[in-house]
Parts: sequence; C-alpha cells; structure tokens
Amino acid sequence: MNVILHIPDDVAERLAHGGDLERQALEALATEAFRAGRLSEAEFGSLLGAAAGADRDASVETRPAPGRRMTADQILSFGDAIAAMPLRDARSPREIMDDLSAE
Repeated sequence: MNVILHIPDDVAERLAHGGDLERQALEALATEAFRAGRLSEAEFGSLLGAAAGADRDASVETRPAPGRRMTADQILSFGDAIAAMPLRDARSPREIMDDLSAE
C-alpha cells in the first residue's frame, strides 16, 4: 500500500531536517504500531529492513510504553531525548507560568 501525505514544502523541509522524510514517517509509524502491540517484532523488522533491530531498540526504549514501569536508565534516556527536542515556545518557563496564572 502506498500512502500519500500532503505537507506544505516549508513544513516538510523542517520536518525532514536534512534527512529522508519518507523514511522518517515510515519509522515513526512502525515504531508507534510496534509499541502499541499492533506489529510483531518480525513485522517491524520487515517494514524497516535489516537495520530495524537497532533502530527499534533506540527509538522504542527512549519513549515510555503506556501502562509499563520504566527502569532508571529508561527514565534518564527519555529525559535526555526530551531535553534534546527543540523548544516550541521561545518564552522562559517563568514567562509561561506567569501568562498561565494571569488567565
């Protein structure tokens, strides 16, 4: 099955961040389906190819699985992944809290 996504060029460039957006979308979809139990490990591997095992381990372990406890290493890894994400709001946490309190 082929899936077509219509994404404005400027948004697609930011999402791709110099990489292969088609591959990134496939990996994200497969990872979420695997984490949710809708794909087996074999299906996940066949979707993403031979290097999928390492990709799966890296992407799945950095995000908590719903309803499961995380190890300390997983929590630290998840925190590192969050800290590496770009900020969507240029305001400081204090400014955000002040704005929320004013409402």
